[in-house]
Amino acid sequence: MRRFLTVLMIVALLVSANFLTSCKKLREMKEAKEAERAAEIHVVIKDIHKSVMEYRKTTGIEPTSLLELTDAGFYKLNFRVEDRWKFTFLVVDTVMEISALSTEVFKDGKDHLIKYVLKNDEFTGYGTPEGEDYTIY
Repeated sequence: MRRFLTVLMIVALLVSANFLTSCKKLREMKEAKEAERAAEIHVVIKDIHKSVMEYRKTTGIEPTSLLELTDAGFYKLNFRVEDRWKFTFLVVDTVMEISALSTEVFKDGKDHLIKYVLKNDEFTGYGTPEGEDYTIY
């Protein structure tokens, strides 16, 4: 009986170790997929930032929204991106941050937030190693 319990315990430990390894691999795959999807939006946000700078240079004022940029002809958002993400600007004298918040059409669902801090040239939130920041303004 003791031998049976020992074997059973060893099998249970092996199954547990295998399960934990599988969970880690699944988490890593999920993080890699999120990083890949976020990278696409990082490119869009960088393009929006270029348009913000051009708008500022041309008009002498700061845009307060993506709509303002598009209405003035400084940016045209791809319809696929427009369906999946909503963009906002944090403006304090100048544009400080550009954020993207996913909609329900996005493959990973709604309310995934990506922030781009212009001063630091840094992305935070969805798809970054630090994870998501749910401070929405």
